Amino acid sequence: MNTPSYKVVKLTNGEEVICQLSDEIINDEYQLNCPLKMEVRQQMTKTGPMDSLNLSRWIGPYTKQSLFSIKTFHVLLIAEASEGLSRYYERVMQEIERLDDKSTSDDFDDEDIYDELLDDAISSDDTIH
Repeated sequence: MNTPSYKVVKLTNGEEVICQLSDEIINDEYQLNCPLKMEVRQQMTKTGPMDSLNLSRWIGPYTKQSLFSIKTFHVLLIAEASEGLSRYYERVMQEIERLDDKSTSDDFDDEDIYDELLDDAISSDDTIH
């Protein structure tokens, strides 16, 4: 079984992301697929402080887009992700996809929202003079 190769990308603004990275540079841009932001956070445990790695959406909930282009001059370094980090990335991506699928099935369509707003506007008995 051929597992995908994941890269850790360090950006000039200090952010680090893990993603699938195209080998090809197009228009002086890297193509980052499904990037997750990496943050090390310190947590208190029974044995004392411990560092833990948190992976979250790089651009957050602002888009469902998964492919991003970033200028090469914004990248400081690119490194192969370790096997353990790659497995963690895959588990987090599976959980994100599961949550996205669940929220998509619960979403209203535009017509439902429009009908609800129209009903509210018609049934409103507030008079403005």
